[in-house]
Amino acid sequence: MGKEKVLVIADIHSNMEAFNVFLQYAEKENVDKILNLGDFIQEGPNPLEVFDIIMNDKRFINILGNTDYSIVTNCCEEFTEGEKEHQKWNINLLGEERINKLKTVPTERIIEIKGKKILMVHSRIDSMNELPLLYQEVTLDEFTEDYGDVCDYVLIGHSHCQTLVKYWKGKPIINPGSIGCSRDGGYVSFAVMEFDDDGTVDISFKSIKYNIDKIIMEFFNENVPDKDNILKLFYNLG
Repeated sequence: MGKEKVLVIADIHSNMEAFNVFLQYAEKENVDKILNLGDFIQEGPNPLEVFDIIMNDKRFINILGNTDYSIVTNCCEEFTEGEKEHQKWNINLLGEERINKLKTVPTERIIEIKGKKILMVHSRIDSMNELPLLYQEVTLDEFTEDYGDVCDYVLIGHSHCQTLVKYWKGKPIINPGSIGCSRDGGYVSFAVMEFDDDGTVDISFKSIKYNIDKIIMEFFNENVPDKDNILKLFYNLG
C-alpha cells in the first residue's frame, strides 16, 4: 500500500552512456516499473547492449517506436542510402533471434496502475501506417476519440521534448523527453509518476547530465553507418 513510483522513458536510441545514467537513478529509487515508449534501437552506437537490457529486465514494460518498428518490418523505402546502411548494420548486429523477440512487442498498450488506465503509444512518422495515429493533421481530440474513455493518461514519445498537456478532456498527455537524444543535449530526460492509494497521481520531470562526449566518440569507435548525419540531426553537431 502507499505510493507507487513509476518511471516513464522514451527514445533511448541505442545510447548506452545515457541509458546507464538512467539505470543508476532507477536503481537508487528502487522502482519496479519502467514504462518504455519506444525508439530504443537505432540512431546510436550501442543497439545490442540497450536491446538486451530492455528486453530482459522485467521492470520494463515496452512498446515499439518507429525506429524499432522499421527493424521489425525492414521498412526503408523512403530512407536515404545512409539510413538504409544504418538500418542494415542494426539488423545484422541484432540477428534473427533478437529481431524475432522484438516482433513480440506491441506498438501500443494500455496498462493499469492503482486503478488508473494508462495508454502507451509512441506516435509515428507518416509513412508508418500500421503504427497508431497521433499527429497527422488531426487534433488531439480526434486522436483520442479512437480510444474513447478507456484511459486516464496518455504517454507519448517521438518528439524528444518533455511536455505535459494538462487539459485534454481532463486526461493529461505526457511526453517524458528522450533518454539518449534530448533536445537540450547532454541530458538524460524522463518522467516520474507517483500513484497514491487515494487516486492522486503526481507527475514530475527529471533531467540528469551525462557524458555526451563519450557517446560521440563511440560513434567513431564503432564506425556507425550514417554517423555524420545522425550526429548532425540528433546531437546538433556538424
